[in-house]
Amino acid sequence: MGFASWVWIGALALTLAACATAPASTQNLHLNQHGFLPDGGKYAVVVNDAPSALGWRLRDRDGRTLAEGQTTPFGLNAGSGQHVHGVDFSHVTAQGAGLTLHVGAAASHPFAIAPNLYDKLARDAFAFFYHQRASIAIEARHVGAHWARPIAHAPDTAGCVERDTLGNQWRGCPYTLDLSRGWYDAGDHGKYVVNGGISVWTLLNFYERTRARGAAVFPDGALAIPESGNGVNDLLDEVRWQMDFMLAMQVPEGCGLICRWAIKPQRSMGCASPMWTPRAWRITRCTTKPGRPCPPRRILIRKSGC
Repeated sequence: MGFASWVWIGALALTLAACATAPASTQNLHLNQHGFLPDGGKYAVVVNDAPSALGWRLRDRDGRTLAEGQTTPFGLNAGSGQHVHGVDFSHVTAQGAGLTLHVGAAASHPFAIAPNLYDKLARDAFAFFYHQRASIAIEARHVGAHWARPIAHAPDTAGCVERDTLGNQWRGCPYTLDLSRGWYDAGDHGKYVVNGGISVWTLLNFYERTRARGAAVFPDGALAIPESGNGVNDLLDEVRWQMDFMLAMQVPEGCGLICRWAIKPQRSMGCASPMWTPRAWRITRCTTKPGRPCPPRRILIRKSGC
């Protein structure tokens, strides 16, 4: 990674640091606080107006110097509005925890150099989908007490929008669907076939590729989800939660559907409606936790008849 690339990353760090309440000494030196891989790049950004290079030192938890060198002056960073220097200590491969980088009076937060820093990254990232589940309680035993929440939208039944908050006529539909399960797309509690479909395909593609290489990712029991231990791959269990919602979004047998962009009515039984959302979502932007009072929910299609 070139200097210009990681200065952009540093600019992001500076922007985030502006909201922090850390001591001034740490606010002026920014790096990956989680740590670095021994053979990976190791970069830091220092806020300093000095036009010439500054000396830096890498110290262990006992204060002993492990490496030292000179910063690279960059000048004004347009993204942060600050004058910055870069530090490249990628040549350091010594492993340890509690390491700190020092440039003059500025010191970084402690970090580590270790080969296993990101071993849990995929598992932690995948946990996002369980947090987004609808129609189920998110249990503290899986996510911790802070992120747990009670069940909401169970059952989750909806008819079709007749007129939206912008005055567009949708004409509704003569049926009601049970759209329980699925993943919330955002804070407004909407659930979408397109967005969810992209995620479903990506995850299933990931599963198929890893299985083809000999071992499918996230075997049963690998994830903190209620279905762990049921004999089914945990990734497939999680994807099924969204698939059940997508299947339920299909137009019922014997019904027709006109989408807003359709030229003429289409016999659309079996096709899926694109989205399901709070009826007045454009106005209310209901961003409360699931289970709190929100507007009624509706399926968005143009016209349907059975």
